[in-house]
Amino acid sequence: MKIAQAFIVTIATLTAGNAIASPPASCASKFIGVWRHYGPFGITNKATLTADGQAKCDENVACRTEGSWTCNGNVMTYTTSAGPFTYTSKSATEIDGPNSSIRMVRMGAAPGAPAKDASQGPTVCASQKTHMDKVSNGEMPCIDFSNTCARPVVFTYIYNPPAVRSMTRRTTVAPGKKDQFCGSPGGNVVFSGAQMK
Repeated sequence: MKIAQAFIVTIATLTAGNAIASPPASCASKFIGVWRHYGPFGITNKATLTADGQAKCDENVACRTEGSWTCNGNVMTYTTSAGPFTYTSKSATEIDGPNSSIRMVRMGAAPGAPAKDASQGPTVCASQKTHMDKVSNGEMPCIDFSNTCARPVVFTYIYNPPAVRSMTRRTTVAPGKKDQFCGSPGGNVVFSGAQMK
């Protein structure tokens, strides 16, 4: 119960009057963006970490006010009226929380990330689109792949299922074909790259 309360307090409160400073540029890009925050007992929310050091909380009734954040290397410190909480960047798409029952996964691309086609894959002949499909028990994360190249294309993506560690997956799409992956409601899909076979 103490962990659940700390999670809700962490996301929900900020001591009034605390000045918020921008996190250092040397580490901020690892954390800036929109994240799905998974806590103990299935508690989730959407956390937005801004470049000016604000931490905003949505999609949970406990989200009433904002917190602040800063970083040093791969470590983010999230501060609220309940005190500071330490998170560690595990990858570009996943952050581990103060204990094993709390983690965050990136929703969408990191701000300022280079265009995937330009940096990692075939040019404009292969494309992908992530979206959420409404289903009876929530929203299901999906990613659509399209290949108009003359050769097969291997698409790489990261699937973050609810309450389970993220996994890197690949799908090969033949020339002139399309494919789709949809995950479980409450999960997230992030495009990672494309490469010709």
